[in-house]
Order: sequence, then C-alpha cells, then structure tokens
Amino acid sequence: MNHPTPKKLWTPESAFRENSNLTGYIDWLAQEHNLKFDDYDELWHWSNDHLEDFWQSIIAYYEVEYEGKFSNILDGSMPGTRWFEGIDISYAGHIFKQKSADRPAIIYKSEDTSPATMSWQELEQKVAALQQTLVENGVGFGDRVAAYLPNIPEAIISFLAVNGLGAIWTSTSPDFGTDSVVDRISQIEPKVLISIEAYQYNGKSFDKTSEVKDIIERIPAIKSLIVVGSSSSNYE
Repeated sequence: MNHPTPKKLWTPESAFRENSNLTGYIDWLAQEHNLKFDDYDELWHWSNDHLEDFWQSIIAYYEVEYEGKFSNILDGSMPGTRWFEGIDISYAGHIFKQKSADRPAIIYKSEDTSPATMSWQELEQKVAALQQTLVENGVGFGDRVAAYLPNIPEAIISFLAVNGLGAIWTSTSPDFGTDSVVDRISQIEPKVLISIEAYQYNGKSFDKTSEVKDIIERIPAIKSLIVVGSSSSNYE
C-alpha cells in the first residue's frame, strides 16, 4: 500500500537557520575540531557513531561548568550508563548563569489572572530563602525532597532550591490520587514534602489538606512539611 507524501508544515527561513543554535554548534565543530557536516543527517550519524567525542563536545560547546575531573565520559551501556564520572555539575547554577535584568525569569498565568512575571532577582531571592528553610530542616547533599505541586512558579523555586543543595527531587501533580502519590514518592524516602493546600482547575477549587495529611501519615520518612501559600512558606 502506497502512503501519501506527508504535507510539510513549516520550513525555516535561511536567516532562522543561520542564527540557530544547531548551526552555531556545527560551525563550532568545524572551527575547533575540523569536523564538517553538510546536513543534519551527517551530524546525527556522527553523534551516534562517536558517542564520547559527541558528549565531550557538548560539555565544551555549552561551556558547562563543573567541579572535579572526569575519568570516563561514558561507562557502560544503556540502561545503566554512568556519565562523566568524577565531576559535579549544578543545574541550578547554570540556570542562574542566564540571569538578566533585561528579561524576566518566569512568565506565568493562572486560569483567572492576567499573565505575570517574576524577575531573576526575585527568583534568586526566593530560591535562597527556601534553601535556608530546607537546610534548617536537615536537608543536605544526597537527601530527598518531594513536591505535591501544580505547574506554578513555586514548583520551579522549589526544584532549583533542592537542586542547588545537591539534594534529590521528585514531584507529583495534586490531581494524582493519594495512592499514586504515595507509591511514587515513598520509593525515595523524602525528608521534606513541599505542598499546596488547594489548587484550581476549570474554575473549581480543590482542597488537598486531607490528602496531604494522609500522604505524611503513610510515608514515615517525611519529617517536615512546607506548605506553599501559607505564612510558613512565603520564602521572604
């Protein structure tokens, strides 16, 4: 059976292609490593055939900052591959490398509000304040923190605060059933739960206080609760 040729939905203009990050990467490979590719397929095949060269070039091209010295770029095969053993990288640190007074860090909107923004300065202050609260509650490198949050700025603040401490993060949406939440986050035995009291969807408010109480009772590892929207979690 012959299938019809798919309809092309969009083709980037030449100016768009020339200023793209992919073109910048290809030009960088040619300049720094004398590697030249005529099209995307050639680049893709090289990246698959020369995995270690590719991933080392990504570290260099994006100027990834790290501490330590890696002994191996890749060790083992998927699943179970270990990447760049010997170095530590802060994702949160790289996010804040992009901070600028010329543009907001977050643009957000809820169902019943106009679009709003959060500046990089405000985001940095809120992340630092939450980090202090987490440290006061015993969270350090390698500890676990779970979130029961919708897609709101506080979820980003919480993730960056946890990641910046070198702790391990997991999150679930508040529209998950309690059993699903417990099954998911109990596996990492979090010290702290960050949660909302209620959330809004389709014009209705859903109170989650009883679910939060149930989650805490069923996961003994949780020692502290930070509630977004309460005075105890204002991050100020």
